[in-house]
Amino acid sequence: MKNFTILYVEDDIDTQELLSLRFKDEVKEFYQAYNGKEGLEMFRKYKPDIILTDLNMPVSNGLEMAQKIKDLNQNQTIFILAAFDNKQALSDAISLGIKYFIPKPIDIDNLILKLKQISKTL
Repeated sequence: MKNFTILYVEDDIDTQELLSLRFKDEVKEFYQAYNGKEGLEMFRKYKPDIILTDLNMPVSNGLEMAQKIKDLNQNQTIFILAAFDNKQALSDAISLGIKYFIPKPIDIDNLILKLKQISKTL
């Protein structure tokens, strides 16, 4: 994963910091945004290899951002990180072509394992 860039979009600052600390030595670059609007701006600027996003955020939620990103790059790899109690949101994510889902609270070691597996296919 050392050659990959990740954009993490999450409005919870504590969770952002936790993942930032854990990933800083795992990937080439780790970008952070705090809502879907910032996430879209950072996607356009940095073109990260992988996007990790929460669903429920202010300004623009994770699905709205994912739709706009998929409109720009249908093949973009996006992971949804969420408590999976909203079946409609999950169905909408699948309809967008999102294949990767990680439940919250996040098991960081499991997330890293999945990202390593995916990074081999990108």
